[in-house]
Amino acid sequence: MHLSLCFEQLDRWLSQREREKAIHDVMCGWNVSAEDPEYEDKGEVSRARLTGSDQVITPELRSC
Repeated sequence: MHLSLCFEQLDRWLSQREREKAIHDVMCGWNVSAEDPEYEDKGEVSRARLTGSDQVITPELRSC
């Protein structure tokens, strides 16, 4: 019984860690675009820069 509880807690911890990493990956590592300062780049992806009260977190949908 105690072993199953440990695995359940480990599973919750790993899930939380994965969620936090996903949010960190989306939020961090962006640089102001050299071509247009209203955009920011990360690798081959660009997005519009949002500042102040315009900042939001949204889910990203990708097709496989």
